[in-house]
Amino acid sequence: MTQLSDSGSGARTHLDVRDLEVSYTERVQVLRGVSFDVAEGERVGVVGPNGAGKTTLFLALSGVVTPATGSIWIEGEAVLPGTFREDVGLVFQNPDHQLFCPTVEEDVAFGPRNLSLAPDMVSARVAAAMAETGVTELADRVPHHLSGGEKRMCSIATVLALQPRLMIYDEPSASLDIRSRRRLIKFLLASPATSLIASHDLELVLEICPRTIVVDGGRIVADGPSREIMDDAALMERHGLERPHSLVPHVVPHHHDL
Repeated sequence: MTQLSDSGSGARTHLDVRDLEVSYTERVQVLRGVSFDVAEGERVGVVGPNGAGKTTLFLALSGVVTPATGSIWIEGEAVLPGTFREDVGLVFQNPDHQLFCPTVEEDVAFGPRNLSLAPDMVSARVAAAMAETGVTELADRVPHHLSGGEKRMCSIATVLALQPRLMIYDEPSASLDIRSRRRLIKFLLASPATSLIASHDLELVLEICPRTIVVDGGRIVADGPSREIMDDAALMERHGLERPHSLVPHVVPHHHDL
């Protein structure tokens, strides 16, 4: 594995994953000895080809998938499969899987209400989450009538209403137009939460995440500063990826220079 650096922030460890292995059947091992840690407040990109194990990793971190071996610790507390953790927020790749109530406001309130919070506290959390994601004006809208970008920010609001300290995003910019993508980037850059962001949008990862982990074949094959990782053309090609266009030298003049 290419290890260019550790988290190196000096902050306390927020997430600690050790020797994680996940198998869906005896023949299909999806994660193989995955170990890494994430410091409090870090934003870490997780990249790799399709089928590398990124989504399975996120499901394990959320307690949805049961590891065969290994351990996951969040703020010093073990993650137990099947146990709900309100301090861990998972934003699905498809927002339609996260929005199912008659209105956006009801969707955002669903989590806090199921925590049996007092009505005034639920209202406060809903208002804060919708304001933070910029979807307050969509409160009374029907979720399936929204645009892709609106759905994305609303799905994030449903998770923020639980006030998690660890946010996990699975392909957050998928199918977004330029304006919605830029709005998402601004939100992610401003978020104080410890964040793991899996994406094939390597320019987004490069802009948002100082650190990147490369996963391939269920293993971590590289972990270090995003720019150094992504500027290694041989490493990227070896694991089914390409250098972001912004890192490729422009040796051919642009059309207007010809």
